[in-house]
Amino acid sequence: MNKKLILRHKINENPYGLYNSQLKPMSREETIEFFNEIDLTDEELLSLNDYILEDAGHSFFDNAYMVWNECGEHMNFIDGLRMSETCWNEDTSAEEAESHIITYEAHFEDQSWVATIDRIQLYHDYSDVVFKGRGSAIRAFVGRADELWICMPDQHVCTTLASSDDIFWNGEMLSSLMKNNIDGATLAYGIRCLCEEYFI
Repeated sequence: MNKKLILRHKINENPYGLYNSQLKPMSREETIEFFNEIDLTDEELLSLNDYILEDAGHSFFDNAYMVWNECGEHMNFIDGLRMSETCWNEDTSAEEAESHIITYEAHFEDQSWVATIDRIQLYHDYSDVVFKGRGSAIRAFVGRADELWICMPDQHVCTTLASSDDIFWNGEMLSSLMKNNIDGATLAYGIRCLCEEYFI
């Protein structure tokens, strides 16, 4: 059975729930068409299969969205996966590391709290940062092409963002993807802070 047939079979058995460019879940037909356009090596196919978990489980693909490369072009989904894995595994390529801590205030409804960005490592086209707030520590890769994007492999989230000033939209989207309103707000305000400090 060739790779496309294997992927088609797996999509029929266990849909991935990808999001399209309107941030709406892809239909079964859109998902099949998407995977049929991807030329996977055997190694990539195995890697893809590794992300398929139990029915009640969660995979990288459930909450992911296409990201943009530095030329402002849409990366295909496998390239987005490669990017997040590369970011996760190549810490030694950082051009500069900032050791100081940035403190900022985050809000959700009637709640306010002090959050921090505890580490910033600058790479060619993105920053590796750690956001901390209300007991959570979230490592994220944040960059900008035509749009802002964020990848958080530990949280199984990879998505484009609105303008850094659009706290409401970014907070709502990240809260929905992470199933946590407080973490979503911490990230949304932290991303705005990173942009204001010119780290993105």
